[in-house]
Amino acid sequence: IQPAPAGVPVIEVAFDLDANGILSVSAMDKRSGNRKAIKIKNDKGRLTEEEIGAMIKSAKKLDKIGQIQQQGRKGKSNVRQIMGGPSSSSPVLQQIEAPDNVYNDPE
Repeated sequence: IQPAPAGVPVIEVAFDLDANGILSVSAMDKRSGNRKAIKIKNDKGRLTEEEIGAMIKSAKKLDKIGQIQQQGRKGKSNVRQIMGGPSSSSPVLQQIEAPDNVYNDPE
């Protein structure tokens, strides 16, 4: 790329990821027509199908846990409103204001 003031160079960049995980990147300077390309292979550190499946399963489980915790927070909020707001000294309200327990999955 020839030196030029900011905003003057026009560079077209293309990315292509094939089914084998090989990333091809090419760039062309529109003004000069110079073109360069590179291929990036990821032969090491790739995840196996089993690892990917385990990650998806874990993400789904964490999503479910998050939904359960959100329902609990909504329930607490409803009880607070019914019991007269956060200034109430009701024993029931004190029980629900205790810190949330962390959900422990039995698996």
